Amino acid sequence: VAWDNTIFRSALYEQECYFVSQGDSNALHECLSDIVDNSDKAQCKALAASKGARRYDIKVHVEKFFEVLDA
Repeated sequence: VAWDNTIFRSALYEQECYFVSQGDSNALHECLSDIVDNSDKAQCKALAASKGARRYDIKVHVEKFFEVLDA
């Protein structure tokens, strides 16, 4: 679950998380209820998030750093 703002939108994808209007506790409650009621959807998002987290692995950043140096 992430706040729906430009910072999180730049790092996360819809298939990886649930975006909730920032500061909206009712929307957060609805989102958490949706997670409980639709566990299959939540598991799919969790798997996608796990795969998506690889974008931020230190090895990926080091490789990109050296690519910049070689350019």
